[in-house]
Amino acid sequence: MDPKVKHLTEENDVMSFTMSNVNVSIANALRRIILSEIPCVVFKTTPYEENKVNIEINTTRLNNELLKQRISCVPIHISDTGAPIENYTIEINKLNDSDVIDYVTTGDIKIKDSTTDKYLSEAAVKEIFPPDQLTNDYIDIARLRPKISSDSPGEQLKLTAKLEIGTAKQDGCFNVASACAYAGTPDTEKIADELSSLEKVLKDKGETKDNIEFEKKDWMLLKGQTFTKKDSFDFKIETVGQFTNMDLLYRACHVMLKKLEKFKSDISSNHELIINSENTIPNCFDIKLINEGYTLGKAIEYVLYAKHYDRQSSDSDKRLTFCGFRKPHPHIDESIIRIGFKQPTEKSILIELLVSAASKLEVIFNNIANDFQQTE
Repeated sequence: MDPKVKHLTEENDVMSFTMSNVNVSIANALRRIILSEIPCVVFKTTPYEENKVNIEINTTRLNNELLKQRISCVPIHISDTGAPIENYTIEINKLNDSDVIDYVTTGDIKIKDSTTDKYLSEAAVKEIFPPDQLTNDYIDIARLRPKISSDSPGEQLKLTAKLEIGTAKQDGCFNVASACAYAGTPDTEKIADELSSLEKVLKDKGETKDNIEFEKKDWMLLKGQTFTKKDSFDFKIETVGQFTNMDLLYRACHVMLKKLEKFKSDISSNHELIINSENTIPNCFDIKLINEGYTLGKAIEYVLYAKHYDRQSSDSDKRLTFCGFRKPHPHIDESIIRIGFKQPTEKSILIELLVSAASKLEVIFNNIANDFQQTE
């Protein structure tokens, strides 16, 4: 499998491209990782034991928990997740001493570097918490009502926070992509042939030109979308802003590469992850994937199927009688790859097959990563 990326374009911050010569499990793995598993710098506020936002004064209409949830949703534009973020303290302290409603926004944030005991410059803070490109407005955090008398001061919000690394899998607030989707690439030649056949049938029935055009449009709306090219997918991706669209794909590939590296290490060192399966399939094994699901499991299943089961392919040695992936329940963070062999097989041979499958996937994802690596 030699993945190809073409028709790469970006318009209105939405990146589109076509990825071909890849199985759907590869395309879906990238989509799943981008939506939930790319690490980014975040404000972690839940659960309570891991809360890093300390609200000292809050006289706004929002309670502390609502404010913390809003703060968690603020994207932090630090693309280097290896940066010394533990040295930074985020500070907000704003009092409405005017006679009109005011707002606490990300423009009111100050950042102190504990190594120098000095605040970062306004320009540096603006890079980390930038205003909207279109409106030039900052993100609203809370509304501060004005003082109504000399004895009733205006509302105030004062807090400090530390930065953490998180993923959207932990909390949806930490998402890095506002859109990431793919669909099968339309096979324009087949679609054109089918439309010609449909048009001929309608003409033979004596349909009017307007009716023929209507039927063709109706056919394209649903039936026409079923004619797609094999192993080819059209992607659309839009970043939230911390990373570029290209960077999201590059980082997704490297998240998958880390998963594969860990899988090879675990399966080689911990033989308890492979057990004899209790079913009617002879010479059958279950391989446990701890803390992993469809992203890794379906990709490995595909390579094992293609190399050792596929009865239609000359590249398959056809040594397997069964190859399947199963996740018993969405809330159980463990899944299974089940494999059945034609002949009695030692675990050591199975480990070799699994490591080989993971290595094959490493080559695929490295090739994809190279297509999205940004040059300085």
